[in-house]
Amino acid sequence: MADKVLPAVAKNYVILRGLPWPPMVTEEALDAIKKLPIRDDDILVATFPKAGTNWLSEICRLVVTDGDMDLACKIHLCHPLEFVHYQGAQAEPSADDRPLYRRVSDWPSPRVLHTHVPIQHLPEEVLTQGKGRVITSVRNPKDSAVSEFHFLNKVRPGAPLSFADSLEENFFTGKGPYGSWFDHVLGYWDRRHEKNQLVLKYEDMKMNTRRAIVQIAGFLGRSLSDDVIDKILALVTVDSMRARFYSSGEEVGNKKAGPLHLLRKGVVGDWKTVFTVAQNETLDKLYRDKMSGSGLTFDFE
Repeated sequence: MADKVLPAVAKNYVILRGLPWPPMVTEEALDAIKKLPIRDDDILVATFPKAGTNWLSEICRLVVTDGDMDLACKIHLCHPLEFVHYQGAQAEPSADDRPLYRRVSDWPSPRVLHTHVPIQHLPEEVLTQGKGRVITSVRNPKDSAVSEFHFLNKVRPGAPLSFADSLEENFFTGKGPYGSWFDHVLGYWDRRHEKNQLVLKYEDMKMNTRRAIVQIAGFLGRSLSDDVIDKILALVTVDSMRARFYSSGEEVGNKKAGPLHLLRKGVVGDWKTVFTVAQNETLDKLYRDKMSGSGLTFDFE
């Protein structure tokens, strides 16, 4: 199975520096991100795809604006920093055709940037100088696999991908976008003790969102009142975010991919409605082999 290359991979991904990437990523983009000047108050939301990226980004921009949605909306939400362009079902032309990694230099502080690149591809100033703040949410691989499957079938061209092929491509072989889930997640997990890195579990965030907001605020040097936390809690529910994504006219982060593509159920344990017994057993074995000794565990329901 490890040697099998699915036709979907060759058609929809490009291989750069030994990893598969979405076709919107280029060598130039990876070089530019590595050299990107980072501000001390930059917030980088760095996750494997479908790990609560947009949810976490929304929390971050509300935390730094004390829950003021009008102010928060003035902080750009962006598609992944490494994308030169976005090919979404509802993609719209932008007045500024520069790649995003060039446009962000004009954005006011604080910037909330998000990316799916593996840890080694983060900006050099983040990794060697401790600049900016990196916040990572990690999600159990079973729910990640189901969410990725639904997302890819909404945005990728061609015939729908079966869940069996999606699971093999993205999790069993690590030949899907951004490579191995295990390598990606463990790369950020191993950096969790760095002063400019916070790693949160998606499942913990869902179980106690208030606590997650307080953790994020503390990491960003913000002190929030109970009233502000209550306001943020109300604004970051799936229903509230979905309503905003439908009505908002922001350039990226919602209409570019359509709200239904970026937000789905946002629940823990949805994998049980999709996985077969054999698929579950295969992923369980792979999980035990890859995660042994890491100290990272997940709740699966």
